[in-house]
Amino acid sequence: MRVLLLAAFIASAVAAPSALAAPFQCQVDEVAKHCDDLIKENLENLPGFVRLAFHDCVGGNGCNGCLDLSNGDNAGMEVYMDRLEDKYDENKIQDVMSRADFWVLCSHVAINSGAKFVTDADSLQLNMKFGRQDCNADDPDQTAPTDKYPSPHGTYAMTTDFFNKEFGLTVNETVALIGAHTLGRARKEDSGFSNQWVDGEYTFDNAFYRDILDASLDWVQVDLDGNDNDTDHLQWSQNKTGEAVNMMLTADMCLAFDIESDASKKENRGYDELGDSPGKTLVEIYAESNKIWLADFSVAYTKMVEKTPNIQLMAAQPDGENAPCKAPGATTPSSSSTLFPSFLLCIAAVMITKLF
Repeated sequence: MRVLLLAAFIASAVAAPSALAAPFQCQVDEVAKHCDDLIKENLENLPGFVRLAFHDCVGGNGCNGCLDLSNGDNAGMEVYMDRLEDKYDENKIQDVMSRADFWVLCSHVAINSGAKFVTDADSLQLNMKFGRQDCNADDPDQTAPTDKYPSPHGTYAMTTDFFNKEFGLTVNETVALIGAHTLGRARKEDSGFSNQWVDGEYTFDNAFYRDILDASLDWVQVDLDGNDNDTDHLQWSQNKTGEAVNMMLTADMCLAFDIESDASKKENRGYDELGDSPGKTLVEIYAESNKIWLADFSVAYTKMVEKTPNIQLMAAQPDGENAPCKAPGATTPSSSSTLFPSFLLCIAAVMITKLF
């Protein structure tokens, strides 16, 4: 019996995952190059990586490198997960950081890439920290209790309440964070909504706020389902003809306007009849100043990606004489991850000898 208990102890000790030490900055830079390569290969990865980080961080477990692909709200995320997973495995990035850290790092690279040539880009300050733990080291597709995402039909109160409960964001930080919709587009086959939010979907600037306030764009609410009795996919579109039009969700428009809407009711008022929501003043500030928005967004986004219950995140270690400035996978595993189980095995060997 003692031998069986000891064997179980050894097996559990050797199999138990050990947290990685914070990587050195040179290692982070090497990994970031892989993120950048993927973005250069396909610009759709730029908004895709940012959206993936958001989807990953929603839910009680926080940012943990896993998504439940059976959840319809995560439709469209699998392609970005697969592209990142290929890089993660091919380059042995797991020797340096968790998958969850890799996803967040790639979202930082994407945002910085989108802001590279915008006005006041230096106001964007995304400080990366490490130590997130994956829900499963082998497979990022994990079925879990269904995470609840914000309603695309949300009012100002509904939307700001969601982000406060989910990430601890203030109402102002919520208004700043949703400006990330300046990147990318919605796809009908994934979400039921369609088209990009703004012109220049790979540029990270304050165009989102400018467009919300621009009455000359002739915003009208349209039902993509084409059935007034089934209005699950109401969106605000620019009233153009003969070309694809930009759009806003109700949850976007509500940042500036008091929209009385839910998933089963179409707004009876036109754009020019809408009253102001409590967030309109801040939308006006962001529309005028990219500098202010980028600074506020940095704070809000950092709070979102640092949602890691019961885990203390760490900054990268500064490079020094002992920094292993090599590509991930080319270094010897750290003593913290390999010597401890070996030490246990030595003790176990001694104990077994005494037992017999």
